[in-house]
Amino acid sequence: MKLTVAYFIATLVVVQGQFPLRRRVSFRDTESIVFTAFNRDEAKGSLHYAPADPDSQIVSDDFLNSTRLVYTADDDPTEYWGLATSYETGQIFFNNYVSSQLVVLDVSTNKLGVVANDMTSRLDNIAFDRVTKILYWTDTENNKIIAIEKNYRYFTVIADLDDLSPNALTIHVTKRKMFFSATKRSGQYISGTELRKCNLDGSGMETLILFPDVISPRSMTIDYSNDKLFWTDRSVFGDSVVMASDLNGKLTKQFFSTSTGSFWGIAYYNSYFYVTDMVNRTESEYDIHIRNSDGRTGKVVKTKTRPRNIAVYAPNEVSKTKIPNECESNKCNQLCLASAAGRSACKCAAGFTLKRGTTCEADTLDDNYLLIADLAHRRLFQLGLTEFGSNDIVAVDIKDAPNEKLYAAGVDASNGNIVWYNLETDEIVWNDKKFSFSGGVISFVVYHCERKLYWSTGTGIYSWDGRRFSSSTRIYSLPFFTSSEVRQIEIDIIRGHIYWVEHDQLTKRSKVMRSNLKGEKQETVLRDIATSKGITIDYESYTLYVLSMVAGELYSLPLKLMENIPSQSAGHYQYKIIRLIPILKENTFLLSDLVVVNGWVYISDSRSASIRRFNLRSGPSSMETYGPKAFYYVPTLKFYNRQHYMKNIRDKCPGARTATTTTTTTTTTTTTAFTRRFRAPTTPETVIFTRRPSRRNPPRQQSIKTNPIVTTSAPRKSVVETGANCDPLLNSGKYMDYLTCMLAAYKP
Repeated sequence: MKLTVAYFIATLVVVQGQFPLRRRVSFRDTESIVFTAFNRDEAKGSLHYAPADPDSQIVSDDFLNSTRLVYTADDDPTEYWGLATSYETGQIFFNNYVSSQLVVLDVSTNKLGVVANDMTSRLDNIAFDRVTKILYWTDTENNKIIAIEKNYRYFTVIADLDDLSPNALTIHVTKRKMFFSATKRSGQYISGTELRKCNLDGSGMETLILFPDVISPRSMTIDYSNDKLFWTDRSVFGDSVVMASDLNGKLTKQFFSTSTGSFWGIAYYNSYFYVTDMVNRTESEYDIHIRNSDGRTGKVVKTKTRPRNIAVYAPNEVSKTKIPNECESNKCNQLCLASAAGRSACKCAAGFTLKRGTTCEADTLDDNYLLIADLAHRRLFQLGLTEFGSNDIVAVDIKDAPNEKLYAAGVDASNGNIVWYNLETDEIVWNDKKFSFSGGVISFVVYHCERKLYWSTGTGIYSWDGRRFSSSTRIYSLPFFTSSEVRQIEIDIIRGHIYWVEHDQLTKRSKVMRSNLKGEKQETVLRDIATSKGITIDYESYTLYVLSMVAGELYSLPLKLMENIPSQSAGHYQYKIIRLIPILKENTFLLSDLVVVNGWVYISDSRSASIRRFNLRSGPSSMETYGPKAFYYVPTLKFYNRQHYMKNIRDKCPGARTATTTTTTTTTTTTTAFTRRFRAPTTPETVIFTRRPSRRNPPRQQSIKTNPIVTTSAPRKSVVETGANCDPLLNSGKYMDYLTCMLAAYKP
């Protein structure tokens, strides 16, 4: 097995679902408390349960032995944060903080399913509406609350909180209200906190409690029997406290507290509260507090792993209450959310527009746009290219493929046709043709000059001529045992070179390599640069750009100086570094890909969930956010602009760039540039057509005088005709043998 498994390739495989999630499940469909836990020694998270019966086992000294394992990963580092349960639907939701993956456990089948990928790294809390089957969670990194429908295909932002970060979250099922906390930070310090209430579609936002009466809530729960709201918090003195209020934020009081612990999760069941404490009392034991509803009586039980969130998998006071489903008669084609006073509201995922009240449609752009593949959204987007910025994104609604399985994508600069990789079927889809490929595509380049497609995987580079039943050609492959991986690729259509980024996972350094389009004459263009992935060519300035992911460096290489392969010396390749720091603050960005068009550099920043751009003339000081902050992880960024193609690319293909040459003797022969270079002169005058002949407009002719050469020998054969292959001798440094081989090839 190759040692070239990159993070984004691993993510691609998870999305595809080729490998089942590792699990050990022994959960029984019984009334239980469920909590997430973390083993610091093994750096592994787990999910546990115990009987939800405060009067028996749960308050006994045998609690450590009464808990049972629900789920844990076998090998990979994990840490589970958010947790929500639904006894009525038989589901348990939890997320892995390390891999940014939100999953659901079906209790009846003990099977796990993926809800979302690469967008839950800063998920703190989850809430589930059992009536509409909508799942909600807090995104503390992008300051949003997100809702996703039951098929986990469409999600939408119901609350964008600007500079406030949401944390605690819960739903009052019968009142059809959502409660959450939002905190504002100045550096490491809290400068403001709010406890809010709203409808389940985000409308009707109300602020109930303000800082310092609420400081840093971590988790919330509802006492349905008394219509009370409870949450874990910190006091102004630094104590961990459990606070309570009515549903309007009034009658606030402290329930109980500790000066030596750190409360996090809270759950309520049958007049008892369960509260997790993340501070270990001994080297191997942590506390779970169980208190009666009066807050005075209760017991502390021990667990061997650090608990975080906690929930009850059991029927509560309203489980059997018939609650009308607001969305039962609403025919929303994406998301239907409960609104105020028993009404519902149709919502659309990013890139779609609501039309006719219930239908979400995408108004696809035909020209002048960025093409964006977002791994978390699991679809392609277009973002219009304008001088003064663009605020709207448009989803590429591909009818013949499941959008949630799209990853790498490319666009044909000559006609705007899009190519993508279907992760579900392991197929490349291009020009209405499908090609089976199971290697996991990272990036595409459409070489329109020859109507060929090139793509990279973690281990090599491939090409395909687009014929339905043909096979791909591997033009480059890494050694079997290596710590390196191939990342993005780009093609210089003028010189016929292919460039790619190669990254070493051990040294954490990258290099840029190139070869001809057959993978021959490989050489290193840049070596020992910061961790890089994105690579592109700007044909207006004929410059190659390479983008580092975390160092904030943009390398630019003028391709006019790089005509020959191989180069004469290492100094032949002159490059400069455009430094994006301090315009971008260090450790606040993750730059995945880039394009350069019309004098602007566009960069996908997965850390800030946005596309950034700056003007090449003005430099990084002109850096700005382009479009909405609606993206999570963008492995692919391309563009299509017809005017740019006509002006800078159309005439750059070898066939269009080099005039068609006709040699006139007693007969007329058409030769390629390659054979023209080596043929023996046969006439004192050569006629060159400066454009392609046509019947209506005969080409003008240019006479080039040459010295007459008389030859009686037969015409020499080209390398192609003789079948000679002298390149390996040159590549191995055997220059004299190479010259001997070439001379022998052209002997008459």
